[in-house]
Amino acid sequence: MGWYDCAGPAGGRPVVLVHGVEVTRKMWLLQVEGLAGEFRLLIPDLPAHGALADVLTPLSAYPGPILLLNGRWDWMFRRNEREFLAAAQHARLTVIHGGDHGCNMGRPTEFSAAVRQFAASLGW
Repeated sequence: MGWYDCAGPAGGRPVVLVHGVEVTRKMWLLQVEGLAGEFRLLIPDLPAHGALADVLTPLSAYPGPILLLNGRWDWMFRRNEREFLAAAQHARLTVIHGGDHGCNMGRPTEFSAAVRQFAASLGW
């Protein structure tokens, strides 16, 4: 679809999967396989990303619930996670122990389970 993919039922609860630095939306293929039966997945390619300022502005503007999910050994993300949490209006941090920057690919079962747990906590 150009710069984004959608998967899952059109009326499903929305989950947006945002990729990190030096990767594309294709990094989420395992989560699409595991979550598309339950949620409406929106998976964009970000045109300009990686700079902290580029992340904080949309985080602070979004009024809905946000799950910040990363691996325990993901130093690229974890070094700024407190700033991400402070910027977001309604954010929760979940860390996958044993995971790294690619924990969605290295630990797809745990990653998908964390998304499901977050959704359940919202009553979805």
